[in-house]
Amino acid sequence: MIEIINNRTMDNNTYLIINDHDVVIIDPSCNDGRIENKIRNYHLQAILLTHGHYDHLSDCNHLHRLYPDVAVYCHENDFDLAYGLDIIFNQQPPYIIQQDLKLTPLQESHYDFGSIGVDAYWTPGHSGGCMTFKYEQNLFTGDLLFAGSIGRTDFPQSDNRAMIQSLKRLKQFDKQCKVYPGHGPDSTLGYELANNPYLLHYCK
Repeated sequence: MIEIINNRTMDNNTYLIINDHDVVIIDPSCNDGRIENKIRNYHLQAILLTHGHYDHLSDCNHLHRLYPDVAVYCHENDFDLAYGLDIIFNQQPPYIIQQDLKLTPLQESHYDFGSIGVDAYWTPGHSGGCMTFKYEQNLFTGDLLFAGSIGRTDFPQSDNRAMIQSLKRLKQFDKQCKVYPGHGPDSTLGYELANNPYLLHYCK
């Protein structure tokens, strides 16, 4: 089961993957108590970050205080972003990972978090450490792919060439996969490949 919690301020999506009594959180971006209330009756196995931008991790510090033994996974290329050491547009981000929260490096690999199996794919472009996660027939694309659009590549840490290569990797997945982006509504990969103007251009 997948549950979505939307942070209406920046239209960020937090995703809960729930199986049996286990739960994995992807991008805890809602710091109003809804996440902790949703997971109260489950065993939190891991927190995954699609990338290190502040709007995707605003509830990490609070959750770490509640679950200090639960690892927070992030690609090491985005550690500086997550800790606020790499400033975005010369502005200090409002949320950063507290220094005593030691991030766990996320590799391109398969992970088993209790009863929940997740495949992690390195898909840089929007930032140097962007990851896409696959659980069953569900893709969590962060700020790589949105419904009808893609992530920005005008940040100091962005790379347009890397973004194009990452978008091309999407063709390897089943078109029936559901797409759960970091912002906005969900979609399907088949629909995006057939209708998203960026995928039509880059993924011919």
